[in-house]
Amino acid sequence: MLVAGFGWAKPVIIDTGKLQHPRRDDILISLAGPLSNLLLAILIALVLKICLSITPYEGGTLYREMLNVGIAGLYINIGLFIFNLIPLPPLDGSHLITSLISTRSIAAAQKFFKYGAYAFLAIIILERALHVNLLPINVLVDVVAQGLFNLLNLFQH
Repeated sequence: MLVAGFGWAKPVIIDTGKLQHPRRDDILISLAGPLSNLLLAILIALVLKICLSITPYEGGTLYREMLNVGIAGLYINIGLFIFNLIPLPPLDGSHLITSLISTRSIAAAQKFFKYGAYAFLAIIILERALHVNLLPINVLVDVVAQGLFNLLNLFQH
């Protein structure tokens, strides 16, 4: 937490031997988390749309804070959606990559998982130490959020 600026969770181990279709099922399992974040962001946007259509914002402090909490939840979930799709271990995006790698390349996949987490940690440390944006997640979050706002005609005057 002190080095990277956030906590490091232990990845959930999946026994692919118990899956009926290991490659396909591993992809579906890997997509479940990020897609749930995207669906939650869409749900929050819809709730914001309904709230604003029922009661337009007129400057009330409590209502403004409630809208801000909703907007923060929307941005956090879009950020988690994009972040977890980064193709570096231990994130879900890495499972998508290795599930698509041929079974003949299992050794390459094992090296990828062994050293990928270190590469990911190095990227995070370099970003913080050098104040550079190597993983422009915030740019992608803004693009997705603005697309969602435009699609639902939110915050348009």
